[in-house]
Amino acid sequence: NARSVVNKLGELHKLLYDGSTADCFCRPITESWLHDEISNGMLDPKSMFSIYRSDRVVDRGGGVCVLINHSIKTCMVELTARPTGIDVVCFDLIESSVPYRIFVIYCPPASSIGRLSNVSPIISMKQLTACLESNINTVGPTVVMGDFNCPAIDWKSLYCDSDQYHCVLLNFAVFNGFVQRVTQPTRA
Repeated sequence: NARSVVNKLGELHKLLYDGSTADCFCRPITESWLHDEISNGMLDPKSMFSIYRSDRVVDRGGGVCVLINHSIKTCMVELTARPTGIDVVCFDLIESSVPYRIFVIYCPPASSIGRLSNVSPIISMKQLTACLESNINTVGPTVVMGDFNCPAIDWKSLYCDSDQYHCVLLNFAVFNGFVQRVTQPTRA
């Protein structure tokens, strides 16, 4: 979670070009805060990466961006049934005999979704899970990563309170056999 990569371009360029991360194929960024005035060339002046992004159109903030080394074969996926108020990028990693489908997602806090999209948070989360279900990879693994702002889910016990917003995501993950790899908050 970058909370504005725009204000950290120097740090991003150091991360991309200092040589210590040359083998890393993918840099997903949530809360990128990118907009149409920030070109891909500003993010990657050396043109070493494919850049896939979903900028927030309404209001500043949010957004997701993925930078993938050109040495890795990928293909952007045009999603069907995009969710309202949630930022999503999807691409296929086609390096191996079986393609991996990778989603990078940023969900604003539920309290912000209605203000940003005029859609209730529950409807927005249902739209997201419907988008994921209709675009799951049918010939290989699917990886879903990002910032979902769902602190009420206890991933160890697969439980959440009666908050339907959180339950929609948990039920989707359980029903589709997804496994949560990050079990603790990534920041305080």
